[in-house]
Amino acid sequence: MRLKPVCAVQDLEKFLALRGFALTEAARRTFLRLEEIAQANNNSPQHFDFLLALLQSVPEFRQVVAECGGDPAQAEEVIAEVSKEARDNLDSYSMEEHPYLASVYRKVATRNLILDVCLGIARGEHRREIRALDILAGLLEFHDAHSPPETNEDWTDEQLHTSFNSLSHVVEEYQPSLWVKFDDLRERLDLPTLPCEGTGVLQFDHPLIQHKLTLLRDAETEPKRFRELIREVTWLLLYEATADLALRKRPVTSPMGETAGAALSQAVAFAPILRAGLGMVEPALEMIPTAQVWHLGIYRAHHTLEPVEYYNNLPDHATAQVVFILDPMLATGGSAVMAVDMLKEIGVPRIKFVGIIAAPEGVERLSSAHPDVDVHVAAVDDHLNDVGYIVPGLGDAGDR
Repeated sequence: MRLKPVCAVQDLEKFLALRGFALTEAARRTFLRLEEIAQANNNSPQHFDFLLALLQSVPEFRQVVAECGGDPAQAEEVIAEVSKEARDNLDSYSMEEHPYLASVYRKVATRNLILDVCLGIARGEHRREIRALDILAGLLEFHDAHSPPETNEDWTDEQLHTSFNSLSHVVEEYQPSLWVKFDDLRERLDLPTLPCEGTGVLQFDHPLIQHKLTLLRDAETEPKRFRELIREVTWLLLYEATADLALRKRPVTSPMGETAGAALSQAVAFAPILRAGLGMVEPALEMIPTAQVWHLGIYRAHHTLEPVEYYNNLPDHATAQVVFILDPMLATGGSAVMAVDMLKEIGVPRIKFVGIIAAPEGVERLSSAHPDVDVHVAAVDDHLNDVGYIVPGLGDAGDR
């Protein structure tokens, strides 16, 4: 038995909360309408159902469709008919007997696939809320990814042979009421875009971070001061990196009376990569004393520069929803990729890397292997030298 629409949306909100996100009221209305449409059709949400829900729930989208030559009211009728035909086709045919139909439905933008794009967009803009226009942006991004304009020559309708994608392409047939270009929608609604894979590095240019980073780089900085600076920069980086942690409401009584408060709603763990990462643990625990600490013993082989695991104290199954990997330097990226692999193997749903400096090579390797992992650093330096050290860097943090 399927959940009622409102229950389905509540489950969606719980899913988002575990990842530190929430829906705006307009986005919630859109997802609720989507579930109502899907259940009326006795089917899972399809890509054209998203389009219908957006037309019925987002006034600015409806207005821009009209301004760009479309007809929102006619479009609703068209999409309803397309949705009915899709439901009838699924009832009448098997995917094995009709491989073309199977190929079409493999491309269908289910709710979770679109939601993944929405989360990527929100992360790229450093937001904790999913907005209604993010859903539209997610639909367009998803469609472009699965049916880019250069594949339009595959369409049978002459008028769909174009160098651009339009809302007509979403319903897979030419309809004047939906002949609105994706590019026009993006421009007029100022829609956000999904960041490219490999560019999920967040470099913080805060004056205090840059001041302290300069002192860390200085070869004349003595060991005691170096350790203090690692501690201070870790505080500042984690202040930024924890900005999207989820909260729950918590009433509190102050000396002057009761008021509404908040508390972290997710279990957090810090995973330092030994040994240099140990210097970041104490300041991290000062910020979140209740956090778990999972040590990851990984060293880089001198001849191959590849990571080698020698120790970990990970639980059998994830007991934290958000884990911050701590390592002052992201050089080749091998140790960071191995650390993320280890955490994902035990089921950690959300992982962030927090370091002080990074090399472009390391950022690219980590982001390519794990594009869902945010990378928080104070600086991305110029390059790696032939022995795998970051240049200009700060030397070997573990030795200093």
